Amino acid sequence: MFAEITNSKFHTAQFIPVETIPNHTGYRSVFAWSSDDASSANAAGTVKVLKDRPAFVDTIFVDFDNNEKGAMAFRDVIDNEDILYQMYSSGGRSIHFHLSTLPQYDVRVPYSVRTFMEGFKQYGYDPSVYNYCSLFRLSGTIHEKTGKPKELLETGGFYNIELDLIEPPKINLVTTDQDALPLAVAMYTNYLGIDVTEGSRYSIQWKVAKSFQEAGLSFDTALELVNGMDKSWGKQSKGPEEVRRAVRDAYRI
Repeated sequence: MFAEITNSKFHTAQFIPVETIPNHTGYRSVFAWSSDDASSANAAGTVKVLKDRPAFVDTIFVDFDNNEKGAMAFRDVIDNEDILYQMYSSGGRSIHFHLSTLPQYDVRVPYSVRTFMEGFKQYGYDPSVYNYCSLFRLSGTIHEKTGKPKELLETGGFYNIELDLIEPPKINLVTTDQDALPLAVAMYTNYLGIDVTEGSRYSIQWKVAKSFQEAGLSFDTALELVNGMDKSWGKQSKGPEEVRRAVRDAYRI
């Protein structure tokens, strides 16, 4: 299996065998792919061509950005459950966890990882990590702002996670937008039903809509998706008018 790796989030990436990742610093993709699929993405210059391809996982990455309290509560839970983990300082504000899983290779892997992590959403980790396009900082990598490396803090647990493979939900769209759909669905499902605060709802809607716009989704499809996300927030919903405002702002309409 081959993972995408880059020295910087803003530089061209390459694909390397997952077993050689410990020899590198920089950033890696949170999932990996077969050699044939990695070659296709390398030739195309983008992992977007892998949107419908099976993905490989043997580690779930967890990012707590400026949330030490949530990270420590999460650590206590996985430690009590004897989940095999490594905990790192990112070199910046974040605390990272690497959770070991039994290897899985399937098209359902990205959605199944997000679903597994939803059981811990009350601790405040960053759900955007589980997009198949996401990159994650490697151990030893120097943080750009602080000059400090990502360092191992502690290890614990005994058992690998046995990930249940789950089919993603079907979403009714008002247009096809087939090329951008997998990325859109990944972003969309990250935020379904999460707990939001008064000050964060607009920013989340704008962020998701902006990712749709950059992926090439039409305004109408983006509006349909963000409205569905907003409804999943229940009493915390902002309603269709506020949703339209956030999407219009993201699309600059």
